[in-house]
Amino acid sequence: MITVATALLTLAIAAMGILIGSYQERLERDYARVPTAYTGVGGMTVEGPRWRIIADTADGRWVHAFVVVPEADTPLPPGLEAWPDPGQVVLAPALRGTQAGREVLERYGTESRQTIQLEGLVSPQERIAYVRPADDILDRVEGIPLTGYGVPYPARANQEGFFGGAAYQRSLAQALSGAGIAAVLPAMTLMLVASRTGSARRDRRLQVLRAQGAGPREHLAFLWGATGHGLVIGGLGALAILALMMLIDVPVPASEAVILARDLRAQAPLALGAAGAGWLIAVCLLIVMNRPRRLRGTRPLPGRVRERWWSLAPLPLACLTMTQALIATLSWEDSTPRLLIGYAGLGLVALTLPSFIGSATALAARALTRLGRGAGSPAMIVAGRQLLNDPRSVRRLGAGMAIMVVLIAHAMVLSTLTNSFTRNAQATQAAFGSSLLEVTGRVDTPDQRELLAETLGERAGVVAVSMPGDVHDPTSTTAITGSCATLTSLRLPCTNGSLSRTEIDPDPRLDYLAPAAWSTTITVTVADPLVVPPSAESVSTSIISYDGGDLPIEALRSDLAHAMLPPPAIFPVGDSWITGLQENRDQARWNAAGAGVLTVLFGLAITAAVQGDVTTHARRTGVMSMWGAGRQFVLGVSIIRVFVPLLVAVAAGGAVAYVTTFPYLLPPLDGQLPRNYALTTTVLPLVAAAMITAISALIQGSSLRRWRPGQS
Repeated sequence: MITVATALLTLAIAAMGILIGSYQERLERDYARVPTAYTGVGGMTVEGPRWRIIADTADGRWVHAFVVVPEADTPLPPGLEAWPDPGQVVLAPALRGTQAGREVLERYGTESRQTIQLEGLVSPQERIAYVRPADDILDRVEGIPLTGYGVPYPARANQEGFFGGAAYQRSLAQALSGAGIAAVLPAMTLMLVASRTGSARRDRRLQVLRAQGAGPREHLAFLWGATGHGLVIGGLGALAILALMMLIDVPVPASEAVILARDLRAQAPLALGAAGAGWLIAVCLLIVMNRPRRLRGTRPLPGRVRERWWSLAPLPLACLTMTQALIATLSWEDSTPRLLIGYAGLGLVALTLPSFIGSATALAARALTRLGRGAGSPAMIVAGRQLLNDPRSVRRLGAGMAIMVVLIAHAMVLSTLTNSFTRNAQATQAAFGSSLLEVTGRVDTPDQRELLAETLGERAGVVAVSMPGDVHDPTSTTAITGSCATLTSLRLPCTNGSLSRTEIDPDPRLDYLAPAAWSTTITVTVADPLVVPPSAESVSTSIISYDGGDLPIEALRSDLAHAMLPPPAIFPVGDSWITGLQENRDQARWNAAGAGVLTVLFGLAITAAVQGDVTTHARRTGVMSMWGAGRQFVLGVSIIRVFVPLLVAVAAGGAVAYVTTFPYLLPPLDGQLPRNYALTTTVLPLVAAAMITAISALIQGSSLRRWRPGQS
């Protein structure tokens, strides 16, 4: 177990170095494709080689399109082998053959045969495309001069990216804190447990050495002789895994991320240095946990401890406190204080779980003892008495399993949360569909306005809404500008003037564009809504379907993109919030990956604890085997002694998980229990408990086969 724990702790610390190195390489690739003029001082031009970025969406996710107008001597960006032909689009591998890629091609051109290579991508999952406009619209393509690439300052792992995946990735601090919670802390826990597994004999020998006058150097020499083999093998195993990761790309389970071998090779000193630090931490933890005891030379023998039934109360009180605190702060949504309350509640629950599990297991053990007496089952009687006589072992065994269930449940539910902006956007889209569209981007030249009007045709019109300076002042005025057809479709008169809200027939789209809570008066102007007066403030532009039916939004986007680049962005109301929610859920897949790592490491720690406890109890069971107890008795004692605490832990952990995640299911957070919630928090922990019990039974049988009288 020391070998496994050393390897995993070394890899966990190495993962921190891998994260830093991966972020560094991602940002360096991002910085290398940035046009030189992007970070300099200069304006837009419609002449010569130029570059422009379009922040677009496709299939509900972000897409960045790089519009390029090259000349013969224009340098290629990283990742392109040649410039595409006019009217062609070069897709990233993550877009090729997907619905999002088809939407990009429909808007911007035909697909090029080449694909963006990894040198020009932050990651293989990045959604970007290079667009070369057709020759007939070159005079309408504005961009910054394209003379070269690169940023005048070096990339640092903790900096923000410019485009694509680098612009949307979580910060390095968030990634490191997540890795620390999901991998480093559980791996250190496993190392602490493994350092004490089977340590009774080492403790006795260390005490003998101490009695003979041995000093720290002799103690370290003895420990190295007893455990050095496992430390060395574990460290070499971790290095072998790192070496393999430097040769092949490694996908991260439960997420779309891939650890690139080329990034690890480029940052090999950092990854290997972190691995070395992890190995040294493992050595230090083993030394600390096996230091000579002054008063005793072995692990404390279990002793009868009377369980107080009032110790069942703290856990329900902790759950009630956490639940009420979360319910009281639901309106805070994503604020830091609410997050701190959630973390504090989980900490309080973790502190009170061991005493609850110990007392609940004691209740179950007493019931087993009484049931064994009535049924004449020695195994049930002996196992029940062992559970009662070793409450500390029971707490350690059960608490780890219960805490694991609670953390996994919270990771799953938190990944489904929304916020009020997103929910309002979803409700608005459900109400209006694509009959009401938002317009962003520049449509300020006569040619651009004419192209937009031609694209809309007789289906829809444009309306501009100038919001009041103070939306909290109901006496203020909202200004609405549009053509007669557009104003009429909103049930407004086709005349200039001011109207009271009471004079206007209600229209849901008008109520959305100019909420009654903002103003009591609407000023109507019949004019071109795209000609914005210099004095206007907070003007929003929207497209209104004349008949209230859905508009062909993809066709509109494609027509505009074929006519001018960049086109004005057209999207259903609230679409940006919904796209942001999808991005958050994509990033939340890392929670599932972290929960998986945490489950494995905690499971190994529990197995190591079981191994140490079973070895001690096997010697006592060996004494009973002298009285003629058969294999069925021995296996019965082993199974009951391990499975009962784990069963109590799974039940307690599942109940606590549901109660403490219930506030997240309420408005305004509106979280959900994921589809595999019951499987992950109940079925899989029970399967894990059965496997751990089977392992303990095998260890028990092996110990009994080696047992001889005098070893108890």
